[in-house]
Amino acid sequence: MPPQARWELLQIGTGGDTRRTLGIPIEVAAAIRVLVEGRPRLIDTGRATLGTRVYHLVNIAETGIGADVSERVNRMPKYLGSSSGSHVEDVGLRRKMELLHGARVEVSSPATVLVQLDGEVVGQLPATFEVVPQALRFMAPKA
Repeated sequence: MPPQARWELLQIGTGGDTRRTLGIPIEVAAAIRVLVEGRPRLIDTGRATLGTRVYHLVNIAETGIGADVSERVNRMPKYLGSSSGSHVEDVGLRRKMELLHGARVEVSSPATVLVQLDGEVVGQLPATFEVVPQALRFMAPKA
């Protein structure tokens, strides 16, 4: 992708994490104003490698509980609304959790552990996660 290319975001999904991270309003008219009047913002992205498959992500990568919750929420009827995430977490997904930081992190487990990228379950561990600095230019609200 050419370095001068820019991405614009209008939310159509149910989560809205990336929209919130970039400060883009949920109201369509206000979001369109950001696309027209905003400023380009360079953001880091992520790359996840699971076996021979390589994925790119904008906002979040999770394994374990976060991926389990995403997988269950994505299977639930949409009429349950935004409360479905907290409901699933309350039904007892209790495991050891560890927060890892780094430009490159390798994660494995002897157990079957799901991997979630930007709200979608894409596979299971082992996986390698990497930061791709200043990879995308998104339109964001003016400061």
